[in-house]
Amino acid sequence: MVSKERSQQVKQYGQIVARAWTDDAFKQRLIADPKSVLAEFGVHTDARKEVRVVENDESVFYLVIPQKPGNLTAEQLESDIAPDCVVTECDTCATEANVDK
Repeated sequence: MVSKERSQQVKQYGQIVARAWTDDAFKQRLIADPKSVLAEFGVHTDARKEVRVVENDESVFYLVIPQKPGNLTAEQLESDIAPDCVVTECDTCATEANVDK
């Protein structure tokens, strides 16, 4: 089940992408200073982490492999938990792992 918080993050991500598609100046600002732009949308990132924005085009498709969560079995990783990690920085796996202990 997708949490309300995760649903909000997906919505925010969609708003950011839609704006980047329609506003080139916004897209360039997002690429140059992603943390500030994300914060404008209420998306706050860990200050210790670098944030990079890349754009797929006709000739390049970027597949982002999220950081592997610890303490999960292969079965848990293959369940409904893993897809939730794709859209935004995932904390669901860590939460699920702690619940299972």
